[in-house]
Amino acid sequence: MTKNRKRLLWITVILAIIVWRVWPGVVAVNRLNLDVPDDFTLLEKVIPPTSPPRTIHTGFSHPYFERNKLWAEILFLPRKISHGHVFHLMAADNALGESIAGVLRKPGALTERLGNTMCGGFHADYLLSWEEKGVNWQAVVCTGCDEVIFYHEGVSMRCWITNNAADAISELEKKAEAAR
Repeated sequence: MTKNRKRLLWITVILAIIVWRVWPGVVAVNRLNLDVPDDFTLLEKVIPPTSPPRTIHTGFSHPYFERNKLWAEILFLPRKISHGHVFHLMAADNALGESIAGVLRKPGALTERLGNTMCGGFHADYLLSWEEKGVNWQAVVCTGCDEVIFYHEGVSMRCWITNNAADAISELEKKAEAAR
């Protein structure tokens, strides 16, 4: 192999790695991961079971408020990508996930999404995952704009978290942070 071919091969490999590492940031910043129906009638099809979530993952930094930190995380930290959202690879404290799931399941905790949020953009703070008998559910929660996106068996739905439920989740986060 000639010297020029080796150099071209190395450049190609390096560029491929960079694209592989950077693509989730491009998706998040350009909101390509938010093409999800707002059809609240789908809630019964996508709502997770009453069992505790199997895992919870925390999201990377916010793409609008912590952009530089987000790019550093995307480039250098191990990660999990789910539905175009980027999460830390290591699962978080499942007790927090169980508590958040409990709040989301309460009657009146969710409401139809009517228009855009005022927070500056959906950011995946948590990924909650359930599995029962080989069937999977996921919920991507944004605590900044009080929204959740549910995924189940090829169906997805985006809705708002009501003020009372959002306040309850915020209190759970504060307690979890204080316990660390």
